[in-house]
Order: sequence, then C-alpha cells, then structure tokens
Amino acid sequence: MGILAGLGVLALAAMSVGMPDACGLGSNAVIGPEGGIVLSEDGRLSLEVPQGALDEPTEVSIEAVPCEVEGLADCYSVGPSVVQFALPVTVVYEAAELTSMDGVALLYKGSTGWIRMPDAQVDLEDEIVMGTIMVASSISVDAR
Repeated sequence: MGILAGLGVLALAAMSVGMPDACGLGSNAVIGPEGGIVLSEDGRLSLEVPQGALDEPTEVSIEAVPCEVEGLADCYSVGPSVVQFALPVTVVYEAAELTSMDGVALLYKGSTGWIRMPDAQVDLEDEIVMGTIMVASSISVDAR
C-alpha cells in the first residue's frame, strides 16, 4: 500500500473515532500526545508524529517556501520552530514527480546550514523518501 493510501486510511480511522484534530490533512494540525499526521498543501510532504512525541496539544505546520540553494527540489518550513519532539517524527516525501530518484536525499536546516538526514531511505517502489527529525525545522529535498 502506498503512503498516500495509508494516510487516507489513517485519516478515516481518526475521524471515525471522533478525533479530527489528531490527523489534520492540511498545512497545519493540532497534534496532541496521541500523535497524528500533518500533510503539506501540495500533498508531497508529511510528518507522522508518533504517540508520545508531544506532551501537550501543539499546532504543527508545514509551509512550502522558496529554496535558498540551487538544485533543491522542494523546500518546506515546519513549525513551530521551538518544538522538540520526545520521539523521532517520520518525514515522508512523495518523490514521484522528480525526474530521477538517483541521489535523492532529505535535508533539514541546522545551525550550520542544510544537513542530510542520516537515516533517510529511498523507497523506489513507492517513490518516496523517508527520514526522521527530533526538532521542527526547515526540510528540503536534494534532487541533484
């Protein structure tokens, strides 16, 4: 099952038990201790916040922003920037629109600039790139 299909099933399941805020499929969502998913407006980047990653309900957002570096396919700002997650949050990028999956990497913005997510993996079959973050940050896709 592709990640988008999985997101749809999760969204329906969350809504059917009366927790629409637990799985906001817009550019922002209030995510509480139960976890949830935030999907960018373009549908290409999602954050999967596991149960226990946040202590209290927090509005988590994803906003597409201009890329500062040539060769980056897409760039997003994840907020609020002061959020430290207690557990790794999975970042999933739908890479189907890229010309090639060769050398694709997820990056996050650290204090010294763009840094490759060390645990990022490319899934050629589902055409996604996945990694994890512990702090809300800017995220980009290096397609050079």
